[in-house]
Amino acid sequence: MAFHQKLNLLMDQFHISNSKLSKELNVDASLVSRWRNGQRIPSTRSAHLPIIASYFLTQHGYSYQQEFIRKILDDHKLVVPHIDDPTELLSDWFINEKATNIVEATTKATQQAAATFIEKFKDMMNMPKSGSLPPQVSIPVISLGKTERNYYVFKENDGRRHAILYLLQTISDLPSPTDIYLISEEDMSWLSEDRSFQVQWGTYLRNIILQGHRIHIIHMVNRDSNELLQALSLWIPLHLMGSIQSYYYPKYTAPLVKHTWFIVKDVCMITSSSVTQQQAENICYLSHDLESIQAYQSMFIGRIQDCKPLVEVFRIDQHLLLLSKLAASTSNISPTTSLHYHINSLFLPDSVFLRYSKTLVSDQRKEYIDLIRKWRTRIFQSLSLAPYTDIFPSSALKELASYTYKHYDPTFFGLTPIEITDDEANEMLKNIQHVLKEYEMFNVYLINQTSKETEISVNITLKENTDSFFTTTVSPGIPFLGLYVHEGNILHSLSYYLDDIIVQIPSLRRNKQETMKEIEKIMK
Repeated sequence: MAFHQKLNLLMDQFHISNSKLSKELNVDASLVSRWRNGQRIPSTRSAHLPIIASYFLTQHGYSYQQEFIRKILDDHKLVVPHIDDPTELLSDWFINEKATNIVEATTKATQQAAATFIEKFKDMMNMPKSGSLPPQVSIPVISLGKTERNYYVFKENDGRRHAILYLLQTISDLPSPTDIYLISEEDMSWLSEDRSFQVQWGTYLRNIILQGHRIHIIHMVNRDSNELLQALSLWIPLHLMGSIQSYYYPKYTAPLVKHTWFIVKDVCMITSSSVTQQQAENICYLSHDLESIQAYQSMFIGRIQDCKPLVEVFRIDQHLLLLSKLAASTSNISPTTSLHYHINSLFLPDSVFLRYSKTLVSDQRKEYIDLIRKWRTRIFQSLSLAPYTDIFPSSALKELASYTYKHYDPTFFGLTPIEITDDEANEMLKNIQHVLKEYEMFNVYLINQTSKETEISVNITLKENTDSFFTTTVSPGIPFLGLYVHEGNILHSLSYYLDDIIVQIPSLRRNKQETMKEIEKIMK
């Protein structure tokens, strides 16, 4: 069976439509359609395969449907006995031509389910009819005792925002740092529709982090791209301030009942639940009841057990670890897009790295230079195999020729800008010229730093379907260098974000020949 036949088989078995699957996987419905008619086949390394597999494995359907999935896994385990993980096993079944033909098993499972239903229906229809009423049962009077609790009700998005601001102010007024637990599976319109509230929300969170409070948050990464980007624009800069632990569910499920819990440990909490998020459901509750708060705290910690860390944060004392992670990432050949607010460190002369290495302790110097060489070698090897798009402000080129250029890149030089000499600045311009001429798939796009494109105020390097690195654009005065993310939906949303930036750049600023002319003009 081919991939499209297997996908059609599972979608028919679970009664999944194209639109439903595309929504759950956060892909376009037309892509699902092409998968089903055989026009598109995911590659063996496609990030979509484990997501599709995980989706079907988490469908809690009828017993015959669950038995159908188990049959696939059991049969395919005989083909690939070295694979134990169910997600990997089902992913391999989709693309493995040696996979067992299970059409016969499907037919039997369906016939058995139909036969079971018919027998149960017959039994129900043959039940004796009786006109007599059931015997009277005495019902005791139940006393509520002393379990009554007080809570506050807030209606619609305006009320929800009011409750959240109260909770944030309560945290700010606490005498000592505490733990905060956040999860929201519901619609995020309460945040997205009010720009002034977004500013208040972000300001409170920054102050809370600076006060030493610890935030634990479970992100819903199966949201649409716009909601994910809004979350990134808020949470990525906050992560670089530290004291945040982020998690996500590796199984991309959409719960029927969606919950929101904002909990301040042993102090207060906001809770809400909804199915359709209609007006009647748009209610949240604020409570100070300790027993209730502790019950929700326990449930939150229980949910974390099924989660994975969403981001990896690197402190200043993990400088070489971050650099090692970056060097390892470059071994994966895939299209790369880099958005930053300085000249790419790729073009720095060797003398800059050697000079900085002397500021390190002696046993780190050789490791630092070796990692730099490994990173640069792999980058230049990949430039002839995959596209590389480098995006930065046009003003950075002019700063380079101003005789006062200081290069800031936390990945390579920590949180302190490094001074560049006039000769080194000239060599950087020559290096950019050389790479633009030498590698057809390498492009430099120049943006206006004051335009809309600076919404996410961090440097981003994205390797398509692989991973992404984030670093600060200016020294924040705190000991954090950067973040590493490899979750599929985050990478997918970042691709949309960077594509949108590229589309807004005037064509003249995306023309390689014009960029080279501008560099030549600056050099003169």
